[in-house]
Amino acid sequence: MTAENYEPRRSAGRRAAPRRGARGTGTRRARPEAAARRGRSAPEPSTHLTAAGALLTILGCTLTGALLDGLFGEGFGLATWAGFIIGGVTASIKIRPADLLLLVISTPLVFLTSLIVAQIIRLWGSGGWLRTALIGLATALSEGAPWLFVGTGAVVAITWARGLPDNLRRLRAELRGETDEGPEPDDET
Repeated sequence: MTAENYEPRRSAGRRAAPRRGARGTGTRRARPEAAARRGRSAPEPSTHLTAAGALLTILGCTLTGALLDGLFGEGFGLATWAGFIIGGVTASIKIRPADLLLLVISTPLVFLTSLIVAQIIRLWGSGGWLRTALIGLATALSEGAPWLFVGTGAVVAITWARGLPDNLRRLRAELRGETDEGPEPDDET
């Protein structure tokens, strides 16, 4: 018997658990052409972003706008603020419903992070860049506050329509220790 066709012995009544990644195990993806031949429609591929993907979308759009403003002007301007709003709206439309609360909470933090990163990139290598970066960041935050409110408000409005109240109810129930079956019993052992 060679190593290629060796199969370990199993007890008579038990099946071996399938190996992870083994061919023919796990869930199968439906092929659209095979589903069409059987007269069924293929399941739609998921186009939802995870929370990390949604936050990176906002960060990328805001950074792109900030760097465009840096190329064509002085400081942060309309491209930065438009990038933040476009990124926020896109992320709140595409995010998974289970991650809506995380997006709402994290949007202002992503705004701050993107401004810090853009300011450091723009001033890297110049003399006294840290002091200049801090002054520029304070100025950008004061100029960008209305845009931050508009962008965050848009994210809240879209996520509210997509099911944010359900996420809040679920969080409240988890904090109380409730599950779908009711309150969890206390372990007194």
